[in-house]
Amino acid sequence: MGRLTFGREKRGVSYFLFLLVASLVFYAWHIPLYLCLLLGVSLLNYSVAGVLSNPELGARRKKQWVGLALLGSLGTLGVFKYLDFFTGIP
Repeated sequence: MGRLTFGREKRGVSYFLFLLVASLVFYAWHIPLYLCLLLGVSLLNYSVAGVLSNPELGARRKKQWVGLALLGSLGTLGVFKYLDFFTGIP
């Protein structure tokens, strides 16, 4: 696989598409359901970034959107990484 990009400039769309597909296959290899989780959190953060790029949005509203993104990302991390530590549920 490394030979696909050897000696080429690593800026083209095909290179980034290859990296994206390889990453998704890697993350889905063990438990494919986690890929849905990863894509969901990524979609949430991408959507919030799109909203934040609106220059007409006020500072208070932007902070609310950032809070939503943080809640989604850190909430997911907390559930999947630390829930069993606090509750004893494996």
